[in-house]
Amino acid sequence: MPSLAYQTYRAANAGLGVLERFVKTSDNLPSPVFIIGAPRSGSTLIYQAVVAEFGFSYLSNRHCTWFGAPWLIEQYTDALSNYRNSLSFDSKFGGTKGWYSPSECGNYWYRFFQKHPQFVSKKSFSEKAAKALQQSVSVLSKSANKPILFKNLMNVLRLEPLLDVFPNALFIVIERSPIDIAHSILEARFKLYQDYNEWFSVEVPNIQALKNEPPEVQVVEQIRSIYQLIQRQASTHPSQFMTLNYEQFCATPNKVIEKLQEFFEKHDLNTDQISLLPDSFSLRREVRIEKSLYQSLQNYLAEYPISL
Repeated sequence: MPSLAYQTYRAANAGLGVLERFVKTSDNLPSPVFIIGAPRSGSTLIYQAVVAEFGFSYLSNRHCTWFGAPWLIEQYTDALSNYRNSLSFDSKFGGTKGWYSPSECGNYWYRFFQKHPQFVSKKSFSEKAAKALQQSVSVLSKSANKPILFKNLMNVLRLEPLLDVFPNALFIVIERSPIDIAHSILEARFKLYQDYNEWFSVEVPNIQALKNEPPEVQVVEQIRSIYQLIQRQASTHPSQFMTLNYEQFCATPNKVIEKLQEFFEKHDLNTDQISLLPDSFSLRREVRIEKSLYQSLQNYLAEYPISL
């Protein structure tokens, strides 16, 4: 049973969430921007870089402490300046350290979306939840007085309702070599659970069937399902989706940033850009899982490749 302190903390956030409903918002607020992709695709690094480089508002670890009303933190805290002044690109399995570091802030999103099953269709998303989400983001945007960048990889399972609530939202799709994503997911499984068969992160719609497969098949098909979900929405909203390759970003981050700037300008998104990124980021190349499992992964991808 949760402690009394934790129950009080949750109740306080729930109360702040109610208060949020009555805050006045403005018209013509900028549409939110979402970073999406597979787990272990490099999305956290790119989230950190885009926040720092373009000066977006975002959910920091401090915002997430008071997930019932992140607009209050935004109104009274300059998270961006604090993050830029102590800039770090460190993370561990999507988590970051430091009050002002960008956060996925799962608790914020679970205010509006169910935990299980994680996939949410437009039809299954209630009108009440849609209105609450729209109000919350609008209040946060008004407090920030600048565009907001979100990164929570579960949102790849919520694209239908997100586009319904925010029809002009922009999406940055992170792609990476499929074998490197799969390799990193398997590494995460073992480091976190000491078991390559234990599911990690995004629970795709076909998860139950995949759980009967060997781990190399599970992770490859998890990745395939994620990018199929993205492609389904990108095909009907092509101008709102931009693909960013992780390997290219690590090799020449500033060139990729230039392309992002063009994307934002095309959509009349005003940003506060400054140059803070290094010339490159390193990539890990060594095999970090059992050699036999890595060979099975290579064999499966050779037979059933993923085209990104």
